[in-house]
Amino acid sequence: MGWVRAMMAALVALLALQAPPARAQTGEGRDLALEALRMEFERDGRTGTTEQLAGMFAQACNRGYNLACRHSTWQTDGRPDPHKAEAVFTPSCEAGDEVACLVMGWSLDAIAQTQTPDDRDRTWRRAARQLKESCDDGFQPACHDYAEYLLHNKGVVSDPAPALRRWRTACDKGYWPSCATLSELYLSGEAGVKPSEATSRALADKACDGGYAQGCFLLGQFDDAHWPVDRLDKFYGALCDEGHRESCWRLARFYHDGIFKEPTEGRLEGLFERGCDLRQPRSCFEAGRWKLDHGGDVSAAAQRFGKACSLGDSAGCSAQVDLILSGQASGGVREAFAAFDTACEARQSVQACSQLAYALLAGVEVPRDAERGRKLLERVCVGESSDPEACTALGRAYEEGLGVERDRTEASKYYRWACASGRIDACERRGDLLVSDVGVRRDDHEALNMYERACEGGIARACTEAGSILYIATFVKQDLARAAELFGKGCEGGHAHGCYGLGQVQERGVGGTPDMAAARASYEKAIALGSLEAKRALARLLWNGYGGHKSKGRAKQLSREACQSGDAVACRGPAFL
Repeated sequence: MGWVRAMMAALVALLALQAPPARAQTGEGRDLALEALRMEFERDGRTGTTEQLAGMFAQACNRGYNLACRHSTWQTDGRPDPHKAEAVFTPSCEAGDEVACLVMGWSLDAIAQTQTPDDRDRTWRRAARQLKESCDDGFQPACHDYAEYLLHNKGVVSDPAPALRRWRTACDKGYWPSCATLSELYLSGEAGVKPSEATSRALADKACDGGYAQGCFLLGQFDDAHWPVDRLDKFYGALCDEGHRESCWRLARFYHDGIFKEPTEGRLEGLFERGCDLRQPRSCFEAGRWKLDHGGDVSAAAQRFGKACSLGDSAGCSAQVDLILSGQASGGVREAFAAFDTACEARQSVQACSQLAYALLAGVEVPRDAERGRKLLERVCVGESSDPEACTALGRAYEEGLGVERDRTEASKYYRWACASGRIDACERRGDLLVSDVGVRRDDHEALNMYERACEGGIARACTEAGSILYIATFVKQDLARAAELFGKGCEGGHAHGCYGLGQVQERGVGGTPDMAAARASYEKAIALGSLEAKRALARLLWNGYGGHKSKGRAKQLSREACQSGDAVACRGPAFL
């Protein structure tokens, strides 16, 4: 039997020579996948285009790393989704895949950023436990990430000393991101590290020699102020081409700020575009502004501004909102909620706040949040010179109790500010509040002023209400001539009660002499506009022959119509009117 075992051993050895072990293939594929993952999750200031990343994952898949074959399963709209990634990578992590555990940690960290403090700490602690376990097994990328948890108190007690030890160990073992991190700490003096430019430079140099782009970027900043333009362009241009987005932006700044003239036409614009492709926020904003300033496609500029906004650049949000509100770009609060929200919260755009507030109060374009809508309006409406539309909406919110306890006194104040700025409907609404005597002190004199301003602005009902105050004269001196004038404007504007009120004044007579014929004509206009009161009033004149011939048949008809429409007095018949 010995010869059989010898033959089997020889066969195994032969097969081993013909094909590399599956484990070796998986290891190579794992390393390729780790590089792609670090770029996709933007762990090192580098990223790549969609096509570039897809190619890297395909290569890792072909080399045996199975998770790389499932690249699309953890994405949403072409970007890694932390919830999906956590679900995809957790089973492989539990099976002992250190790279999967690393990505699971990144995903949990991203999820934690969106959670409440208690849930966030629990999520962080889960990630920290897994990273520590992988670190204790000697996986330096996990040590690097776990050190960050220790330094920044993310679910574990903050302790800079062990964090620094892990970074130093990882750096000594050739994990260049840790060298770059230490370089930054020695330059800033954070985490209790004594500042040392020499140490910082040496660490950056070490990381750069290892081929780590962020290390080269840090190293360049020590001396680039003294470099000629050709050296700057070559150094940062190479890093930019490699996918290091901040290098694209730093080089662009030398040209954009006028420190150097761009070496070739289009170089600056190209750097903006490349930086934007690599998701550098300010590059996207400048790329959009470049297109607007140089007569480019407005829709392309809006797209760049939108991308800048999505990457957290508030100026990009404001620029996108400005294009939308000016009608130069399509969309609204529904389509660009984040832009309006960010531009408002960053105090970049008052208009963004007001438009967002209107949408939140209405609850049509976005889920209704009346309380937040009202608070946003209070940022916009702060005095008589404020946006009158915002002040009107705020007045309505307080009048109707939208997102706040009803307060008609506050409502009256905001309507007054809006009215002072020319918003005539606010004048009318304030007039209504002042004569209501509900929740606000009645003031017929001020109400008359409000109604007259609204009347001058073309609101027919306001003319009628002003006329009524002067005609009824409960708290002001009666002025029939002015009342007739105001009722007349209301009537001309198509307000039925204005015509009826004019008829009432004409029956009494402005100068003491009634004009029943004119009253008849006014009541006819009021009836045509739908006034029940005018039907009863005209029925009385027709029955008695006031202002013209008698017409008892028409009088009965008008009384019957008024009665059927709910006028109880008219039900008694025209003889009793």
